[in-house]
Amino acid sequence: MPAVFFVPGDGQYEGLSVTASDSIRSALWGRYHMPDDNWDERFPFEGLGRYADFATKLIRRMDADYRSPSSGTSRTGPGGSR
Repeated sequence: MPAVFFVPGDGQYEGLSVTASDSIRSALWGRYHMPDDNWDERFPFEGLGRYADFATKLIRRMDADYRSPSSGTSRTGPGGSR
């Protein structure tokens, strides 16, 4: 089964300082979400929304290519049958 895992690259996140970006990167991408993580309404979600849109479009494109008759594969596997 094809799989993709997106991780933002190094650099400054939109609307945040380099220090804040590094802090978020180490706190969020270095571990799984925890139930006691705190919500902060000041966090700029616009960039995260575009990130999610990009991932969605890419996955949909990959799925469409995977389902394409010319790809030789389908959801049921090579040849299109079980």
